Amino acid sequence: MGRKAGPVNRLSALRVASAFRTISEEAVCVISGVLPLRVLAKEKQTLYQRKRSSILSTEELREEERQNSICRWQLQWDAGKKGRWTHRLIPQIDVCLNRNHGEVNYYLIQMLSGHGCFRAYLHRFKRDDSLKCPSCPGKPEDAEHVFSCSPF
Repeated sequence: MGRKAGPVNRLSALRVASAFRTISEEAVCVISGVLPLRVLAKEKQTLYQRKRSSILSTEELREEERQNSICRWQLQWDAGKKGRWTHRLIPQIDVCLNRNHGEVNYYLIQMLSGHGCFRAYLHRFKRDDSLKCPSCPGKPEDAEHVFSCSPF
């Protein structure tokens, strides 16, 4: 797979999630539920090879390979260095993908990614004068702080 495929995958996941463009590909794929292109390509390759020699139906093969892909994706997610805040909140990809309740909206994506209207984040890009929380003196207002200590 070429070098141009990764950025396209990230961009499409960003659009699906309506997320800030600074979010890593790893995190935005998990949040949006979009399989990374490398994992999807491996799934399609294996599926093609197995169709010739398998006694299982095409649907059974697809289901089995999708589970294998999610396992591969989980291993990459656990071993990755990017998106660690998101990993703390969503450690198990399959649980997130198979949930039957709740929708992910613009504000929840900001919390899940740590990229959004948090003073510490905005301060990094010179969009806010201070990174400090207005309610807690001396503490930076980032996603973790808002999640755990905010008076709201």
